[in-house]
Amino acid sequence: MRIITLNVNGIRAAARKKFFDWLPNQKADVVCLQETRAQPEQRQAPEFSPPGFKTCYVDAERKGYSGVAIYSRSEPDRVSVGLGWKDFDREGRWVQVDIGRLSVVSLYMPSGTSGDERQAFKFRMMKRMKPLLKRFMNDGREYLLCGDINIAHREIDLKNWRGNRKNSGFLPEERAWLDAERGNMPLSVHIRERLFGDQVSPRKKSGNSPVKDTEALGRVLGALGQSRLSSNLNQLAKAVNTGSLPVTPETEADIKEACREVSALRAELLRALGKSPGDGP
Repeated sequence: MRIITLNVNGIRAAARKKFFDWLPNQKADVVCLQETRAQPEQRQAPEFSPPGFKTCYVDAERKGYSGVAIYSRSEPDRVSVGLGWKDFDREGRWVQVDIGRLSVVSLYMPSGTSGDERQAFKFRMMKRMKPLLKRFMNDGREYLLCGDINIAHREIDLKNWRGNRKNSGFLPEERAWLDAERGNMPLSVHIRERLFGDQVSPRKKSGNSPVKDTEALGRVLGALGQSRLSSNLNQLAKAVNTGSLPVTPETEADIKEACREVSALRAELLRALGKSPGDGP
């Protein structure tokens, strides 16, 4: 499944910039849009309901403001508009489609750049959303939360991060909100737990492990030298960081193959160190 998300900064402006000419070539199954900023009477032209898609727009009460949308190739089993929070919903910030076991959300979080009142509103919405996101993680469905959350997470996400440390969108409280779900765990540990659950034993601190089998170690190093694993993983990581990783069966197969290679190399390395492949690091 290929899913695209983008802030269009006005769907009518995007149309003038040939967005609807670009869209068919992307072969997307689901498209999430934020800041559509157009009322129904302003979307009467056929281009705003692109052929082959089921469209759902959620508009703000205020004209020319906010708004989200989802285009779906498949007929959704269910469409959910808003979260039942009147102050949030009147601004057209949430739409969710359920397709089988997958739920896709197009979210446009408030910005606090216009002043203290809006920043306080943003903080309230962030606080309300935490238990909702926690429930999503435990209700048995698969969720993909797409959108513009108006928060830069890491220093690498901003060109001038030092100059933005006191600005809305890069405040310590906002960045901490993105980290809260994983608690104090390092990100790598959090990802391992989310991917593998209880199947992965916790890492153990240990001293130096002398090589027990130099031939086995040589095989590992030789395999690494001949493998494109490092390059392939680097390309996948770069695509994830830039938001350009296509979610396709081919991509999934490549990631699974990379995992198998890593597992095989790990097993060989542990044998070289005189350990069982079932041992922890």
